[in-house]
Amino acid sequence: MTGQLSSKCGRGSRSNQTVRSVVDNLRLADGTLFPMPITLDVSREDIDRLSLAKDKRVTLRDPRDDQAIAMLTS
Repeated sequence: MTGQLSSKCGRGSRSNQTVRSVVDNLRLADGTLFPMPITLDVSREDIDRLSLAKDKRVTLRDPRDDQAIAMLTS
């Protein structure tokens, strides 16, 4: 455990329920969505080649059929 959930979970048995709920369902114990952050390490060459810039959207595509599976913004 690295503490990512500590600000939402607190301490004690109630926090254990919240941690288990997030791990199992990606939701806090009260049902609130707890989205999983996604970070990608991108090289300077790729940033330049793809013309990536702050606030620009990037589409992640499934390489099998080129279907969009997610949109990311910086």
